Amino acid sequence: MYNKEVMSISAALLILAAFSNNPAYSTNFSLSFLDNSGQQVGYSQFSYADSGVTCVPTNTNPVACTSGSNPPGSNEIFVTHALTSFSTTIYGETLNILPNQWNWWADPTTSQQPGETLGDSSNISITFYTNEWYFHGTFLLAYPALDLKFSSASDTSGSGTWQLFGEAILPRSGTFTANALPEPSTILGSITAMGLGAALKRRRIK
Repeated sequence: MYNKEVMSISAALLILAAFSNNPAYSTNFSLSFLDNSGQQVGYSQFSYADSGVTCVPTNTNPVACTSGSNPPGSNEIFVTHALTSFSTTIYGETLNILPNQWNWWADPTTSQQPGETLGDSSNISITFYTNEWYFHGTFLLAYPALDLKFSSASDTSGSGTWQLFGEAILPRSGTFTANALPEPSTILGSITAMGLGAALKRRRIK
């Protein structure tokens, strides 16, 4: 009877540990900014939508991303993992920057890499970027501005280089790393696994 209980608890621990250590489905990331000497100078958090497809215009054609528009590729592209939030503190200051009109994260299921389209407030032009995010204030070229170029990105991590610039800011640059944050369910799984382990230890002592 005792051996069966031990086997059941051990199996539960293994299953919970597997879920607790797998951040593959996290939609929340932390990002660390390093200067060129390797010292951390800031951090960021961002999240993306884990479902749904976002239509992104690639030009100013008024039919882009509207019902009855031309086939995908002529006026628009369709992406997943659209950014829903982005916050940054760097060199002790929280930057007043917002996600641009369209930003998205990597999606390994479609080989999609991070990217964005940058459109000005008068909608005169739209520029398409791959493997890059450009953040600024509430309108085009508002400062400070932060540019991130990705050398790698997946559903669990990313890395690349960054540049910070603005009218009253000394231009700075460095590298960054991004890592998926544990989902609440994985945190709960870790706590449950620890509780089962403690219960098993007490049972053995008895």
